[in-house]
Amino acid sequence: MQKLIRTITTGDLNEKIEIASSLINEPVSPILKLTDTELFKIPGRPAGFQITHPRSVPKRNFRDSKNRSHFLHAIANIELLAIELPALCLLRFGSNNESFIKRQFQIIAEEAKHFSLLKDRLHDLGCEFGSVPVHIGLWDYAWRCKSELEHQIIIPCYLEARGLDVTPDFIKKFNEVEDPESAAIMQIILNEEVHHVKMGIEYMEQIAEVQNTTASKLYEKTLKNFFGDKIKSKIPINRHYRKLAGFNDEQISMIED
Repeated sequence: MQKLIRTITTGDLNEKIEIASSLINEPVSPILKLTDTELFKIPGRPAGFQITHPRSVPKRNFRDSKNRSHFLHAIANIELLAIELPALCLLRFGSNNESFIKRQFQIIAEEAKHFSLLKDRLHDLGCEFGSVPVHIGLWDYAWRCKSELEHQIIIPCYLEARGLDVTPDFIKKFNEVEDPESAAIMQIILNEEVHHVKMGIEYMEQIAEVQNTTASKLYEKTLKNFFGDKIKSKIPINRHYRKLAGFNDEQISMIED
């Protein structure tokens, strides 16, 4: 449990990567729900790290190397949060399900790999991680979740699943601007994010069976309870990668505009 806490609270990003990466080999045991969560209300970041409102984040595009670096910086920020979000879920809600815990440890370790790859790539491009303002919208959404089920549906199955829609286009654009190194990193992330989302879908299906309902009904009910009627995607859906992750046609259609 201390490793999970430290994964969130440390502001030393190299330590965060090291701890998160080690969880893949961590013995699995039940995790108690923590009642004192003030310690990790905000994830640890280095001194001087700039957290801002989502609307204040610098615009990003592929026009030139500086803007592409800012784009990669934004993706790295998402991957950093993705290290911490499964840890937050485990600590807030606890778990006796060893298979679920093991899967969350795997996700944490793989997200640490993604962040490390992006952090190193930014360094190669002359842009150190933390030099550009970022937002922590995913973290704020996670804190709004009131249960493990809600967290698993809202975070991996809805918000993080958006990466399956946009990342193929990012890969294409990096190749078009002759940056195969960044494209290759994005491909690694896409391949593994398919499995991370799939774990969330499988969790949702297991809970739906226990509750004697369908995963699609559970998905729609949870999304509407959380977001109201505003669940339609503002970006084009990539059906191919959604299907690879385990979404069915009904689930895709309910969020497709």
